[in-house]
Amino acid sequence: MDRLFNLFSNSSNYADSVDFAFAYITIISIIMLVGISATVILFVYKYHEKKHPRPIQTHGNVFIEIIWIVIPTILVISMYFVSTNDYIALRQRADIDIEIDVEARMYSWAFTYENGHVSDTLYVPVGKTIKFNLTSADVIHSFYIPALRIKEDCVNNRSTFMIVQPEKTGEYVITCAEYCGILHWDMMTKYIVVDEQTFQTWVESGSNDTADDEVSVDADSEYADN
Repeated sequence: MDRLFNLFSNSSNYADSVDFAFAYITIISIIMLVGISATVILFVYKYHEKKHPRPIQTHGNVFIEIIWIVIPTILVISMYFVSTNDYIALRQRADIDIEIDVEARMYSWAFTYENGHVSDTLYVPVGKTIKFNLTSADVIHSFYIPALRIKEDCVNNRSTFMIVQPEKTGEYVITCAEYCGILHWDMMTKYIVVDEQTFQTWVESGSNDTADDEVSVDADSEYADN
């Protein structure tokens, strides 16, 4: 149950970018909602039938038309750059430290490391750039790590990828964000970030179970399991 509270934890700089983008778009949306609603109420009051029993035809205003074209255009363009700047840079990174193959299937995950080690729990070293090569054994799934604010579809007979760089040790949640069947809700596993030495020891051991005492997560991390 404690892991569920880590859904909105922040364990990478990309998470900060996503949070900022959401806040930026939300604030603009609220301002637009309040402004438009206030204008509608003002017009209803000012041009009510009782005050203007005889309607007057208005043929438009070039200045106002320019404003409502230019300002929304600027806002939409700014949202695009705020939302995609870090994402594009992340997708184009070439300095990959580790590649891990991820196979989604109804209703579990399989992670294959570069030495052939397979696990159903994902262990990664902190501070390293990691590329996940994603595929599906059956239907479409979506590989989602809420603490990183990033997800990518896993498609049968098609290879997709995701690049992350975890910056804090701890234990987080992996879940499927694409409805994939009756047990979709339970398609969850652990995403555990450890120091590099611990990771190397674990991956070289060939251990394939998911006991919590297998790997010691930094007890001082605010994101570690309680």
